[in-house]
Amino acid sequence: MKTLVKKSSLLADPLIHFVMLGAVVFAVYRFLNPASQAESEQVIVVDEATLVEFVQYRSKQFDAEQTVARLRGMSATALGELIDEYVAEEALYRSAQRFGLGADDYVIRRRLVQKMDFMAEGVAASEAKVDATELRRFYENNLERYFKAATVTFTHVFFSAQARGAAAAEALAIKTLAQLQQAGVTFTQAPQYGERFPYQLNYVERPQEEVADHFGEAMAKAVMALPVASQNWAGPMASSHGSHLVLVTAQQPGYQPELSDVAGAVRQDYLAKRQQERRRAFAQEIIDSYELQIDPRLSGKTSS
Repeated sequence: MKTLVKKSSLLADPLIHFVMLGAVVFAVYRFLNPASQAESEQVIVVDEATLVEFVQYRSKQFDAEQTVARLRGMSATALGELIDEYVAEEALYRSAQRFGLGADDYVIRRRLVQKMDFMAEGVAASEAKVDATELRRFYENNLERYFKAATVTFTHVFFSAQARGAAAAEALAIKTLAQLQQAGVTFTQAPQYGERFPYQLNYVERPQEEVADHFGEAMAKAVMALPVASQNWAGPMASSHGSHLVLVTAQQPGYQPELSDVAGAVRQDYLAKRQQERRRAFAQEIIDSYELQIDPRLSGKTSS
């Protein structure tokens, strides 16, 4: 299993030497001079190593060097507040343990599992360098994820089937179509006509999927197929809401962008996938250290 911190740099840190030596001396002392359990529970030790661990779990960042630097750069006020927070949390935690509040508590169980997840995330986050060749391979293996769907820009004039019936709505749309054509109504003038639509009146560079969600698949396909025009209205077109007159002013065909155009998104997706894989490997390494015993009565109900 990979360690959570950078060994080479930490081992060279005199502070770490001091902490390690102190831990050994303290362990020997405790062995030779055993104190009562009650006495040890009443002592809360606060040192830099303790605060480093406290901050790491709170921030979900497990780079010890960065955390030590952060602590040493704190003002006296900020450091005091941090110590107060740690002492309060530790005191409440010990009290909860004495009362047995953690026994058979599923919420606490999940929090402990999440804590292990944070450790795994820290390992992955500390290795965020991305090889250009790997990034390109990831992009080429996931081209559909970055494909830019065709878009359309249009406005519409709507007549509600619910308010007057489908036939009456269509008849009014046909009558209004002649008015729009004769007056040369443009994109910006369209809101002066028709009735209130549940969604938008103007759609700018929207994909077919979104248009279908608002108007239905059949009308969405028809809108995407309309020619671009500044004043040439089309319709009526029927949706589940009623009748529509449509003016398409722009279309953008679908295309596959170059890696350089979507490099930021590709890198983010790649790192997220790699982090997920490392979290699984981290968990599997722990799982493999246990012996699995399955109740024979569950035979046939599990593939393990």
